[in-house]
Amino acid sequence: SGSEEKLQEILTLLEKYDLKDEAIIISFKEQMIKTVRSLDEDIELWYLCEEITDYEVSSAKENNFAVAFNSKKNDDEAIKKAGKENVKLCAWTVDELDELERLYNCGVKYITTNSIIPEQ
Repeated sequence: SGSEEKLQEILTLLEKYDLKDEAIIISFKEQMIKTVRSLDEDIELWYLCEEITDYEVSSAKENNFAVAFNSKKNDDEAIKKAGKENVKLCAWTVDELDELERLYNCGVKYITTNSIIPEQ
């Protein structure tokens, strides 16, 4: 449901099973990410969005979360601009080698893929 109580329950379970340092909580719902951040200042958070805008970059910096974006909907300029703001960038879904290389050259070090070996 995304309620504060349910989100706290998730954090409690991650702590109980000593998984907090390995977990990444992701969501398309920015408010949910912000709520988790208010409950825990250290857990890794990724806000999923289609396009990187100044708003996403500003919110990520203010709330200490990464921006995970649709790789196909963002050009090199937008990606590099966000990277210069020291925002952790994550791209999804990258299944082609040329797209992987493009993103890596733009400074993206975290990707989501359906293919361990990207297609040539």
